[in-house]
Parts: sequence; structure tokens; C-alpha cells
Amino acid sequence: MAFLTVNGKFTDYEGNLSVHNGKLQSVDCKIIVQSLDSNDKTRDESLMDKAYLDAEIYPFILFSSTKIVSNGNTSLISGILRIKNREKKVSIPYEFRFSKDRKEIQLRLATELNRKDFGLDFGPMDTLIGDNITVDIEILGLALPEKK
Repeated sequence: MAFLTVNGKFTDYEGNLSVHNGKLQSVDCKIIVQSLDSNDKTRDESLMDKAYLDAEIYPFILFSSTKIVSNGNTSLISGILRIKNREKKVSIPYEFRFSKDRKEIQLRLATELNRKDFGLDFGPMDTLIGDNITVDIEILGLALPEKK
């Protein structure tokens, strides 16, 4: 049924980006599940429960790139996404740019995931919740380290 769209964001995460000769080479990130903020504290607490994200047992969502392709028309980051105890190969379209002074980078990714691919089955409530999750990631103004 999924008539209601709920927006949320993770506010705590860390990661590494590797850039060589102006091209994105690798992406690794760790998202802290407990940092989920959907603007409803009660809903967020429910999503931490065992039936949903099970944050106590699986405190992180992990992504590690395995291949990055950028050939003008197509830019894809492929890698392994781990949510709870499930890993899945994913390919995510991305945009990568430098600021005008080339001291900062911008990375944008957008995709859609099927929650059931990661074992997010919500029991009796499952038919009320849509299967697809839209994921938008923006890393803006990330400063590059100074060259030595």
C-alpha cells in the first residue's frame, strides 16, 4: 500500500574517499544506525528495534566500492552494501566535481534499494510498508588535503 512517504537521514557517519589525477578511485563508508533521524523520535526508536534495523546487534550500515567507472555518459560506483547481516552488490550512479578553486570536492549519489534484499521484513506491518527505499547522498564541500 505504502501511501505515506517518510523522509529521514543519518546524521553520524564516517568514510574515506580516494581521488587520483582528478578521478574518484574508491569509496568506503560506515553509517551509524542509531543516528537515524526521521523527525519523529518514537518512529526512530521503533526503527532501532530487532524487527527493523536491529541497531543493537547491527550498529552500522557499511559500503565499500569494488569498481568505479566514469566514461563521460555513465558514472557508476559498484560495491558491497551491508545492512544488518545481508550483503548485496549494488551499482549507484554518481556525480563527482571539484570546486572552482579545486580545493574541495562534491559527490552526489542517488539510487533505489529494495528493503527486502537486506532482510527488512516487518511482520504483520509488512504489507503496509513499500518495498523500495530511495537513497540520496550528498557530500558537499569536502576539503582535499594539502599537497606536500
